[in-house]
Amino acid sequence: MAVSTDGGGHWSSPALVNRSAAQPGEDNGYASAAALNDTDAAFIWLDGRNWEKDKRVQLMSRTVCADGTMSGVSLLDPDTCTCCSTALVRTCSGLLAAYRGHTPENIRDISLIQNRGAWFQPRIAHPDRWHIEACPVNGPHLDTDGARTALIWFSAPQDQPAVKLAFSEDGGATFTPPLRIDTGNALGRAQVMVLPNQSALAFWLENKAGTATLLARHIRNNALRDEPFELARGGNIGYPHVARARDGISLTWPEKDTESVSRVRVGLLSIA
Repeated sequence: MAVSTDGGGHWSSPALVNRSAAQPGEDNGYASAAALNDTDAAFIWLDGRNWEKDKRVQLMSRTVCADGTMSGVSLLDPDTCTCCSTALVRTCSGLLAAYRGHTPENIRDISLIQNRGAWFQPRIAHPDRWHIEACPVNGPHLDTDGARTALIWFSAPQDQPAVKLAFSEDGGATFTPPLRIDTGNALGRAQVMVLPNQSALAFWLENKAGTATLLARHIRNNALRDEPFELARGGNIGYPHVARARDGISLTWPEKDTESVSRVRVGLLSIA
């Protein structure tokens, strides 16, 4: 972690958030952060310090201040999927984290955990009962405007891949039944952006005739009223990321061309 107090002009020296430099263990990372106020932020990450002993990866959290001081580490879940990205947002009711959980039977469904002054116990968002013997490297994503929160994720039980989207109006305590938003050839790596007027934009990858395609879909009033539209197509598209920008939504993704040259693509999606 590094801190800037002048809009990114200068940065502090980086500091380890997940462990001290002398602490033994296997690092996993996949960290997410959310601002608590002007000086403090909450972090979550996947932690492999007990991998050699228990063959388990854990979800950890701590609070970090701009001056570099940190709280103690909190254990949120002792058994998670090993290498799926995490998500963390601050809703009107407190912090909400999403990640791919794990059971001894290798069920890897999306878990949620809330913090309303203290961390609650994890719970499954919507049970897919996805049994897979290896990590799919395909984590969930959250976005919120404070009052309304969207959760998007990939799942493939019985080898039926799908991208699903659900909404919460109470800070993540409950979610609507999920909408399946893909067209039948989902690769996942999904992102979501909450928009005004009960709408949202979802982004994900699909396989179109052997080619990875980045798609987007406008969801209005918890219903699939608009068809997906294509944003990019390429043989090797990596994980997309979205962020709010002054003139719309900033979208970036890595892509490897036919000559195996890797580049980062950036686009701006205007919202009418």
